[in-house]
Amino acid sequence: MFQYETPGDSEMELLLQVADAVDDAGARQDLIKMAAGKDLKLRTFNDVDMFWKNVILPSDAQVFKAMADKILKKEPSELGPFVECFSKYVDKRDTTGKFAVLEEIASKRMGWLKEEIERLDKFDKTFSWKMPYAEDPENPAIEEFLRGPEESMTTEDVKKFADIHDAKEFINSYKEENLYEASCNMQAVDGDEPFVTITKTREWFDNAQNKLARYRDELAKLTEHFNGPPKKARRD
Repeated sequence: MFQYETPGDSEMELLLQVADAVDDAGARQDLIKMAAGKDLKLRTFNDVDMFWKNVILPSDAQVFKAMADKILKKEPSELGPFVECFSKYVDKRDTTGKFAVLEEIASKRMGWLKEEIERLDKFDKTFSWKMPYAEDPENPAIEEFLRGPEESMTTEDVKKFADIHDAKEFINSYKEENLYEASCNMQAVDGDEPFVTITKTREWFDNAQNKLARYRDELAKLTEHFNGPPKKARRD
């Protein structure tokens, strides 16, 4: 089941969650209407399920098209929960146009999955410290280290810092901006010429292997669902 690692609930998620807990029908509808007008930020299957039941399912053609357009504009990396949820409620026998939209969403997701599987399948499955997709164009020596086989390095002779605070600020900004395709621990070292030690961790390698397995499994299920015989959808 999908869940993005993004902190905090979005406005749409909060409104749908409150609506789901409200007994008063009028208040519930008001909350759902408010939610439908917010940015489409849903990260879990349960939130998307509420979105389907309360916004998509009862919508007229105009609202449905508007919501479908919002979904299709999302990054394919974010479409997993939508495909998983919608697939439970609509199948090839649908005559309302919802399955056609689901196919379009799923096609976008499947294309991305194939690209990610190909990308992650390129590097050696035997553990090494290499992180081949690490990027740091502003610090090419660090980028070369992250992509290479060495476990640790220091920024001595690579990057100069005015003081220890400057080194710590570098670490903070680096963790926020440059570690999407890498994992390491960084420590500032004081002295006449402060520097930073960088020590790689297994996290990136282990996550990449887990992603590869998950993506292959998801792609296989989607391929079976959309290319195989129709399966009976839920009618909740």
